[in-house]
Amino acid sequence: MRVWSNANRADLGPLLMRFALSGLLNGTVYAIAFLLVLHFLHFPSYAASIFGYLAGVVVGFILHRNFTFLVGGTWMWQLAKYLIAQAAVMSVISGLSYVASTTLEWPTYAVIGLGIAVAPILTFALLNYWVFPHKNGLLA
Repeated sequence: MRVWSNANRADLGPLLMRFALSGLLNGTVYAIAFLLVLHFLHFPSYAASIFGYLAGVVVGFILHRNFTFLVGGTWMWQLAKYLIAQAAVMSVISGLSYVASTTLEWPTYAVIGLGIAVAPILTFALLNYWVFPHKNGLLA
């Protein structure tokens, strides 16, 4: 991982803005898919959550590849790495949540806040430096 040059630092603001917008849209897709499956198919909430998550994974991949990081290349390999990255983020957040709630006995709102704080940072790092690396730019 190379340190950013001054030119690359100028690219960071727009990149983070696109990342945030993609995340908001992805969250909206999750919520809509969850509610549709819950109310129209009458699935239990845990099952509706799975459908929402899967819809979000698909939309998230497409958005991050084509809007956030603006990359080409072999999409199948990128998708495989994207799924691994998502599983890694979920594993880290689950582990942190477990320790925060059981060992540290943090209140629920603090555990949720921890996930909200850590997940985007970890996701951005994995996507920017591993899933969708740029030959010239923020990752080189």
